[in-house]
Amino acid sequence: MSRGQLEQLLPGVFRRALPPGSALGALLDVVAGLVDPVELTLSDLDSYFDPWRCPDRFLPLLAAWLDLPLPITTGPGRLRALLHAAARLHQLRGTKNALVTFLEVATGVDGFRVDEEVRDESGKVKPFFALIQAPESTRPHSAMLRRIIESERPAHVRCELAFVPPVPASETRKEQP
Repeated sequence: MSRGQLEQLLPGVFRRALPPGSALGALLDVVAGLVDPVELTLSDLDSYFDPWRCPDRFLPLLAAWLDLPLPITTGPGRLRALLHAAARLHQLRGTKNALVTFLEVATGVDGFRVDEEVRDESGKVKPFFALIQAPESTRPHSAMLRRIIESERPAHVRCELAFVPPVPASETRKEQP
């Protein structure tokens, strides 16, 4: 808001008391300077709700609004991708696909698997238990992975995280029909 616009908001008696160099004029200049950053922010307000355009310092607030487990230790780029995918992930919440997609988006690494038929020592399938197999390259982010798994797993299922070496390219070609 410019000084002229602020002057128009004043009662007539104050506007008449605005000769050059007056104290009221100096005060209007200060107020106009204080309002400029607010107007600049408001003119670009929509960018604060877009994970690709908002400032890095605003990302944790967006993540909290979308109920995403923090911190995401893979960097702001991964957090932005996760925020972008949040609506789709929340629609699928509690499913195997949602958990795998969440982990892959959060790390930027493909290859997470969920084994729902884990067997105990006697060979029986453990009920309500899943083994999350994560690529070995994601081990430095194990605390984040555990938080995500705890947050996104179905409430009735216990999960365990295991890191597995990468599957050689020759084996992935054999698996494909």
